[in-house]
Amino acid sequence: MFSEGPVVIAIDGSPHSASTLQFGVEEALRLGAPVVLARAPYAPHRSYAWTFACWPGAVAAYLPDAEAAEYLDQARAELRLLHPGLRVSTRLVRGPMLASLCALSHDARLLVVGARGRRGRPGTASISAHLVRYAHCPVAVVPAAGAVAQDAWTPVVVGVDGTPSSVAAARTAASAAAGRGVPLLLAHARPSTGPAPRPRRGAAPRLSDPDDPAHDGAHKVAALIRAEQPGLEVRLALMEDLPARSLVELGRDAALLVVGSRGLGPVRGTVMGAVSRAVLRSAPCPVLVLRESMDPTRHAAGSPA
Repeated sequence: MFSEGPVVIAIDGSPHSASTLQFGVEEALRLGAPVVLARAPYAPHRSYAWTFACWPGAVAAYLPDAEAAEYLDQARAELRLLHPGLRVSTRLVRGPMLASLCALSHDARLLVVGARGRRGRPGTASISAHLVRYAHCPVAVVPAAGAVAQDAWTPVVVGVDGTPSSVAAARTAASAAAGRGVPLLLAHARPSTGPAPRPRRGAAPRLSDPDDPAHDGAHKVAALIRAEQPGLEVRLALMEDLPARSLVELGRDAALLVVGSRGLGPVRGTVMGAVSRAVLRSAPCPVLVLRESMDPTRHAAGSPA
């Protein structure tokens, strides 16, 4: 995510696009970045199913170029009225969605997509498996409900475990929290050594012993962030639970959930990790995913240019 690049927002005209657009514009205003609105005509006779799995909220009927272009022009005009100083351009995407959006992400600061699939069905897993895997910049996935109502106590949450990828995610989350003027909540969960309890939706994560050596890496990350961001309120949540489940529950009261994707594969960092995949599938708030292979010195999510 280059410091001078735009925020690319993929919209499709569905009701969910309003949440995606709102989040993307708010991020662009925070970053002082221009916006690129992207949409594509839907042509099922020219595309394969996997192509549309990458497109959030893909429409189920053919949409000619003219209608797609008109939709983008209208969205741009409305944004210019609401935010006269915001630089907004449009891009009518043609060809395979995955390749086209990845091409737009190459010089982007952030790619924002919605967490819905075809015919309104949840499509987050498909988005994570494709765009998050191949995009050249961080990807923010916005749920249909949009962002949690924010106040000065609504934190940015990031999962940490002491690894280099989690340190990079913590730094990005710290910049995002500072830009919003909210606390940063570093979360580390270790699986229970006893029988796993039956998961309950909405159940608070179980707190763990802060002196447990398993949390040493999280303590070190917290100390590092506090040293780098002395004016930022940094909290530490240590839990005894499955990491993905803990992050999802903490995300119910979060402005943003940041995760690092460091899955294993033939090319390390290009395959989604299990925790990132599970969080994207169920998170109730916007999720920002940073792939390990991205150079953190070239990215500054949540921090002004």
